[in-house]
This record gives sequence, structure tokens and C-alpha cells, in this order.
Amino acid sequence: MKENNNLMKEKLLRKLGYWYENSEFDKIIDKILKIPKDQRDYETSSYLVKAYNSIEKFQSAIEELEIIKDKGRKDPLWHFRLGYAYFNIDNYEDALKEYEIAHKLDENNKIIKNHFEALKINLFIGKNYLEDEINT
Repeated sequence: MKENNNLMKEKLLRKLGYWYENSEFDKIIDKILKIPKDQRDYETSSYLVKAYNSIEKFQSAIEELEIIKDKGRKDPLWHFRLGYAYFNIDNYEDALKEYEIAHKLDENNKIIKNHFEALKINLFIGKNYLEDEINT
């Protein structure tokens, strides 16, 4: 029975991966939302988050990430996805915190590093611009 469940899970993950690579985000969301929340595993929920972020439903992504946060605490991609969602709702402070955690967990991930560095630079430039305006 367990082997059958593993095959079903592998098939589902392959299908979700295919849809994600082909930008069929609505199919991912529809398929996963049919699975009761208490029966979704971490990987499946992660696809749902990625799909929500991809169609700019950032608040939905944040809500889903909250559901799996216990399993995501040590996953750099969990923190990156949360940072990405925060960034896109203009919550730069929390985005920076999450990008920093993601970067500490995986310093070799270039995408995480680039987002983290770009946000730091933009926040620094924005802060300096505002200080210059106030002092003028």
C-alpha cells in the first residue's frame, strides 16, 4: 500500500513540475486545492506557493507558507519564497529578513544571493535619497 502511495506522489510531483515549467499555474492551484490541507505534504504545498507567487497572489502564498512554516524553518527556499511574497507586497523589512535567512542557509544559491543583495542596495539607496531630501 505504501509503495502505491509513493507512486501516486511521484506521479503528482512530476505533473506539478511539468505544469510549473510550462507556466500552467492555474492547473497547479486547482489540483492542489482539491487535496485537503491536512493531507498535503511539504513538496506539494511548496508547489502551491510557487504557483501563487507566479500569478501574483502574494497574500495567498504567505498564508500557505504559514501553514508549512514548521517544516520550512531550515529550508532556504521556504524563506526565499516568503521574502519574495513580502517584497511584492512592499513589505521590504520582512523581505530583507527572509532573504537574509535564506542566504545564510544556502550561501551558494546565486538567485537567493542576487535578490538579497539587490534588496539591500535598493533599501540603502532609498534611505540615502530620503535623508538627502530631508537635509536639503
